[in-house]
Amino acid sequence: MSIVVDANSQKDTQTGGSSTTTISWLHTCSGTNRLLVVSFTAVTPSTVTYDGVSMTKLTNNIWILNNPASGEHTILATNAGPAFWTCGAISFSNVDPSNPTGNEVSSGGTGDSISTNISVDSADAAVVMAIGYFTINTGFNLGSGQVEQVSIFQQDNETGLNMNTEIFTGSGTKTQTATMNDSVVWNDILLEINGTTTSTSTTTTTSTTTSTTSTSSSTTTTSSSTTTTSSSTTTTSSSTTSTISSSSSTSTTTTSSSTTTTSSSTSTSTSTSTSTTTTLPSGLGEGKEDKSYVTDSKSTF
Repeated sequence: MSIVVDANSQKDTQTGGSSTTTISWLHTCSGTNRLLVVSFTAVTPSTVTYDGVSMTKLTNNIWILNNPASGEHTILATNAGPAFWTCGAISFSNVDPSNPTGNEVSSGGTGDSISTNISVDSADAAVVMAIGYFTINTGFNLGSGQVEQVSIFQQDNETGLNMNTEIFTGSGTKTQTATMNDSVVWNDILLEINGTTTSTSTTTTTSTTTSTTSTSSSTTTTSSSTTTTSSSTTTTSSSTTSTISSSSSTSTTTTSSSTTTTSSSTSTSTSTSTSTTTTLPSGLGEGKEDKSYVTDSKSTF
């Protein structure tokens, strides 16, 4: 997650105030991996605390506190002697907790424009630009991307303070600029704030499904029944009769579930009856009563 400017606050004793050895004001910190940055002009305090915890002074007049208490608490600065104070504070979240700050540079001069370079080493960083100035001035025009957080105009020959920030998503040399409506004596400080380092991991899961095919086969059983055919031949006198009788029956297939049983039965019956009658020719035994004789008798099955 990218670094975020969390909150800002300021305090001065120039307008209607008096010189003092201490100055205090409230500031609220929120978010995770927090960092508090405090700047002063004209005065270099001997100690600075936030919620009673001592802050660390960097090379120039910038003080930081890594992971300050969350919520609203008091910033308290103490000087060796009375002074007119000009103070500003900015808090950040999503700051690298093990290495919260990077490079720091400063420059100064007289004129109506400022342009200062800083080398940014972190790919996720913010740069704080704190400008202290002297002489009457009516305002600043900041460079593109720079956002004003603290603005205390110089009054009654005291010093003014401007603090602005810019978020960067790539390393390299960055230039912070400001133009003023009047020529002033100025001094600026640029400080790199490192964002948290994040990594992304990707997990790929492959699932394989195996399908099993089951095959069943059915068996067909066939039974056959045969009925013997019988035939008979009968010879009788006087008449000849031929009779043929046939009978056939077939049973049809029955199928159930996985087994099919076929039953076939065929019955054939043939009955033949033959009867032959022989009559003696006329002239034989004339004058006698006619007689009929059975000359042959057969039975065939």
